[in-house]
Amino acid sequence: MQTAPGQPAPEEQGTGVIQQLTPDVEQVVGPEAQEALAPDTVLPVIAEPDKRIAPIPGPGRSVLPPLEIVQDEVARQTIIGFPVVKIDSYTGTDRDWHMLLRWDIPDGLTGDLHEISLRTTSPAKTRYRLVFADRDQGLPTDKDFPSLFTLPWRQTVIPGPASVTIEVRSTDGTSIMVDGTLTGSER
Repeated sequence: MQTAPGQPAPEEQGTGVIQQLTPDVEQVVGPEAQEALAPDTVLPVIAEPDKRIAPIPGPGRSVLPPLEIVQDEVARQTIIGFPVVKIDSYTGTDRDWHMLLRWDIPDGLTGDLHEISLRTTSPAKTRYRLVFADRDQGLPTDKDFPSLFTLPWRQTVIPGPASVTIEVRSTDGTSIMVDGTLTGSER
């Protein structure tokens, strides 16, 4: 078996006694001696940086908002939104759409719509239109609704600025009486 140049023969490998090497003692590895670190070696002295006497000036602090605004924001974050309840009624004979309820969601907030409940004295003569953020919800205008009905809107989130409107009208000019409620929350 041949070995690479500079490599010991296989029978020479591992023939020494295993010893733990200590760092401060002269070590002999092969034919060359290694000197231990000299204890009297002088290291360069690094100057200590100057100590600061005064703190570094930072940007000025802004004035806190009034206490009412802070309390309002704490309540908003604690309750996870402010409850919204809109209640109104309409009595009339308009054949054009008439605003029954309107909920305006401010810019920077979102509105969680929970439920809309409507009641009329003339179900055959009353028509409804629901508009969420400028989108008509497509309630049929050729069908009668029950005199009292509730529309639950689970997990309906409307980003502000937007509005939710409920409009009513009479189909033929007959007098109608409509009551409406809307519940939700703003956060």
